Amino acid sequence: MAAQGFRRGPVPVPCPTGTARPIERASPSRVYVLLYTARVSAAQDVPSGVDVAMLLRRAQLRKQLACEAALAEVGVTLPQWGMLYAVAAEPDSSTHALALFIGQSDQSAGAVVARLEQRGLLERRPGAGKAILHRLTPDGEKLVRRCNTLVEDVMTPLLAGLPDRSLRALRTSLQSIAEAALPT
Repeated sequence: MAAQGFRRGPVPVPCPTGTARPIERASPSRVYVLLYTARVSAAQDVPSGVDVAMLLRRAQLRKQLACEAALAEVGVTLPQWGMLYAVAAEPDSSTHALALFIGQSDQSAGAVVARLEQRGLLERRPGAGKAILHRLTPDGEKLVRRCNTLVEDVMTPLLAGLPDRSLRALRTSLQSIAEAALPT
C-alpha cells in the first residue's frame, strides 16, 4: 500500500510551457531535479528569492551529506566540526559568539561544546561575567586540521567548475546573505 499522499505510476511534471507531462516514478530527488530544471529553464535571467532559497537549500543538503560521510571516518559530526572550526578561528570566544559563528542556537552550541569537552578536544574557562571562553586542546587542534582536510577534499570537486573570480563572488554573496539574516 502506498503511503498516504503518494501516488504510484506516472507523475505530472510542469513544463516550461505550463502544461504537464507524465514521467515514470523516480526517486524524490530525481523528481525534484526535474521539477526544478523545468522551472529554471522557464525563468528569467534574474532568479527570484524563492529560486535562490531552493538552490541554497539543495546545495547545502548535498554538501551536508557528503561532509557528514567524510567526517564520520574520524568520528565527528558536522556540528562538532563546525564548533571545532569556530573555536580554531576565534579562540577565547563565548558560547554565544561561537553559536552565532556557526549558525546554531546557544543551547545547541552549548550541547556540542559539552560533548567536545568530554572528549578532551576543548577547554573551557570562565570569562567576564557569566561568559565561558573556549580553546582547543592539542588533540582538538590535531582533529580540526584532519577534519578541515576531509571537508576540503569534499568541497574541492564540488567547486572545481567555478573559476577563482566566481568563488570570491560566491563567498562575498554568502557572507552578505548570512549577515542580512542575523537577528537584530
